[in-house]
Amino acid sequence: MRRLDEMQRFLTLAAMASIVSLAPMALTGCGTSEVAEESKKDSTPKVAQETGQESDFVTPEDEEKFLKPRTKPSTVEFPEAEFQEGRKLLMQQKPEQGAKVLLSKLDQAAEAAAGQTKLGQYLVRVNNNLFRINRLKEAQKYSILAARIFYAQPPEKRPTPMWFFNVHFRQGLGYKYLGFNKQAELQLRKAVNIASSAPSGQIDWYWHRLVYAELLDTLQREKKTEQAKIVAEQLKEFEKTKPAGK
Repeated sequence: MRRLDEMQRFLTLAAMASIVSLAPMALTGCGTSEVAEESKKDSTPKVAQETGQESDFVTPEDEEKFLKPRTKPSTVEFPEAEFQEGRKLLMQQKPEQGAKVLLSKLDQAAEAAAGQTKLGQYLVRVNNNLFRINRLKEAQKYSILAARIFYAQPPEKRPTPMWFFNVHFRQGLGYKYLGFNKQAELQLRKAVNIASSAPSGQIDWYWHRLVYAELLDTLQREKKTEQAKIVAEQLKEFEKTKPAGK
């Protein structure tokens, strides 16, 4: 699990490095290419026991609780303070505390905003904290649910591209470290596509570089040599676009 631990530390440090450039609603972000290269030195992902289907992670009860909008407007207040505190604790490298805070109000968040973008964003933050403390399968559940919520929204209610990037990137990492390389490749490719098509400034350069590196590593694990060569060349070209001062 050495490589996973390194990746988790990287994601937190990277978030701290990119916070100044991100909008208030942006998620915790990415970091330096040197650390990303270091993170690629190890190890074999955890062997998975499931098939890698979404149903391995999300139950019908989860779908009812988080995805189905309430028929009547909720009178329950959304836990905004905990939503913000979860991000703050992750940035302070306290993901265990962040997860505890967010999970303590998870039922309230679901009751207040089931099926809505705000709940999807809350679930992304739950995922981010759980991933950092190796609760990978649980983290994956909330990432999958968040993605379903985001894509169910009409265009005017969807979050910014960074939230979509984050949810696909995190799903890709989750599948990868659980041993599902095929699913990891699919999600990482989606993250690459979002980063490439997002308006300038939406996705931090280091996030974009990291998802290329993770996709390349996944393809190499799958022994997809020709596809890996293509992505390696894309990564090489992308690195030429590094902004001054990065």
